[in-house]
Amino acid sequence: PDLPYAYETLLAGQYEDVERESKGISEDMEYSCGMIEFCWALKQPMPELAQHNVFLGNDYVKAWERPATANDLRTRHSFNFYVHRPSYTDPSAVPPGEDNIMIEFPIANARERLEAAGARGLDTEEALVEAAREAVFRQFE
Repeated sequence: PDLPYAYETLLAGQYEDVERESKGISEDMEYSCGMIEFCWALKQPMPELAQHNVFLGNDYVKAWERPATANDLRTRHSFNFYVHRPSYTDPSAVPPGEDNIMIEFPIANARERLEAAGARGLDTEEALVEAAREAVFRQFE
C-alpha cells in the first residue's frame, strides 16, 4: 500500500492529528509511477538478455511520459521498461532448457490515471495489463 492508503485506512483514528496529516499527504505530494509487472516462464532460454536489462524507447522524450490509459499504451510505440532475468546468474531458477523473466513496466499513478480518464471513466486493470503486454511485445520486435 502507498502512504495515503496507510494514513486513510491503517492509521485512521490511531492518534491525534492523523486526519490532518492524512489530508496534507494526499493533497500535497507528487506520487511516483504506477507499475505493471509481468512474470513470464519461457519454454526456451533467452541468452541475449543479461541479468538486468533496461529497454529505452526510440523517442527519448516521449518514452519518459507514463502512459495513463490503455489507448496510450496501444497508440504509442516508444516506452522504457526493465527486464530481470534471474537465470543469468542462477541457473537453478529455471528448469533446464527454459527461462523466466520479470518485466516492470511503469505507468501513470492512480491520480494521473484518474485525471487522464476524465468523464469516460478509468480503464479496467485487465485492459491496462493487456495493452501493456502488447506494448512490450512491440518493443521487443
